[in-house]
Amino acid sequence: MRAKIPSEVQALRELVLTQARQIQELRERLELLERENAELRSRLGQTSRNSHRPPSSDGYRKKTALPKPQGKPRGGQPGALGQDARAQLGGRRGVAEAMPGLPARVHAQGRPLLGGEPAGL
Repeated sequence: MRAKIPSEVQALRELVLTQARQIQELRERLELLERENAELRSRLGQTSRNSHRPPSSDGYRKKTALPKPQGKPRGGQPGALGQDARAQLGGRRGVAEAMPGLPARVHAQGRPLLGGEPAGL
């Protein structure tokens, strides 16, 4: 029985040494992979703004999204004079031509209108 114990101890000792070698190899492999991971992460974070790389190497950047509709109609406020006011007042002609009672020219500094009162008032 005594002879059997040393052989079992020897087998366990070899097993422990083998496992210790495997642990050391795995630690070295882990260090290598961690360094490689850190290098790749630093490369991934580089752009033409924070490195010597040209802007063409930045790659595709997602376009910004359009604003989401808010349920309101687009354009100006209802009743405000806008593009359709021209159509209501005679298209491309001036307001004075479309509405015959108004003067053709108004002075900008508040002086009286030339030609007296508009007709029809």
